[in-house]
Amino acid sequence: MDVARVPISRDLGTRVIFVVETLRTDGLWTYLQAVPHTPDGAPLNWLQTPMAEDWRAGIMSDVVMVLLRKNGPHWQIIDYVIGPTDVFWYEWIDQFGLPEALFYQP
Repeated sequence: MDVARVPISRDLGTRVIFVVETLRTDGLWTYLQAVPHTPDGAPLNWLQTPMAEDWRAGIMSDVVMVLLRKNGPHWQIIDYVIGPTDVFWYEWIDQFGLPEALFYQP
């Protein structure tokens, strides 16, 4: 979680913690889908972030999606998205040749 928090906090301009919706790994790849909250656990006020205009316009969600890959003993962020309104991870399936089961299990 700490690896994912760094760029998300930077892009949002505030420290965050995650309320995890999905956390799945195959040992080499990990997918995280979560909702950022303030460090005290309160919902994030998106109007106080650089995404305020998109939030007001209703063209974003409150979700972050993060793709990580194991690099030796550490996890490395490969890609992430803040506020997607679609199933962004479909791009990662094609781009990195990943199985859909890493992202979605009915």
